[in-house]
Amino acid sequence: MAASAAAAAAAPSGQTCPIRILTWNIDGLDAVHDVTKRAAAVCDIIKTEKPAVVLLQEVVEESLALISEQLSCEYAILAPSADSQSYYTAVLTKFGVCETDEVATKVVEFDGSRMGRNLVIMSNILLPERGHRLAVCTSHLESLADGSSERVRQLRLLYQEIAALSGQHHAVLFGGDTNLRAAEVRSCPAPPGIENVWEKCGSPKGAKYTFDVKNNDNNIRKGWNGPLIQTQYDKMFWAPGKLPAAEVGCLVPNGFRLIGTEKLAMGCFPSDHFGIICNLS
Repeated sequence: MAASAAAAAAAPSGQTCPIRILTWNIDGLDAVHDVTKRAAAVCDIIKTEKPAVVLLQEVVEESLALISEQLSCEYAILAPSADSQSYYTAVLTKFGVCETDEVATKVVEFDGSRMGRNLVIMSNILLPERGHRLAVCTSHLESLADGSSERVRQLRLLYQEIAALSGQHHAVLFGGDTNLRAAEVRSCPAPPGIENVWEKCGSPKGAKYTFDVKNNDNNIRKGWNGPLIQTQYDKMFWAPGKLPAAEVGCLVPNGFRLIGTEKLAMGCFPSDHFGIICNLS
């Protein structure tokens, strides 16, 4: 998204700007398209969008180094599995927007995972401008078709953690690469009180497919020979917290769009997944 478009999305003068949350699988495992150049493009988009919280998946050593170099002056960067996994998730919280002095970090290991997957939770993030306490979490659920039963089990654990977090916060938001197929979503629907943010925001058609081989040819350039699938592997879930509403009101998702949808000068997209920006206001 261009800087002018990001500016246009800001609140009018005198009004509180929405809190932006970004989630993105940045495909650090792509060995065909230069990972450092693509990570630099991810950083450029983050600098333009200025999200309060960034949730990244498939981060690798090279991309984390670049992200730390370019964004550590603006964001606190947490990557709890960086020392134990070859690829992992990371959470970035923006200085001046998020107060993290009282933040608690929790990593829930998925014991049945064959891929070392887990759920990273940051709770008790204070948004001082609004008086809200926010919890965020991210994960990269089990991949591939034969990971279906484990993926659904991970989804159930995710729902349990979101429900538990809602009791101590004004809002809880998950963003990550779920790898969920439609049949799996139907077999394990979200419990009452947890909503799919895309649906909450009116199911915008242009922002439905985050893994879109038809319109993102990164995988084709890597030798993809399967169908040109279009699906919503990447999702955001939201739960309203149970704390009394802050004086400025509740945090509710009211905007959902994709990022990373334009090719770079090097001829590829920043990732084989499109990222998601959600507004909370």
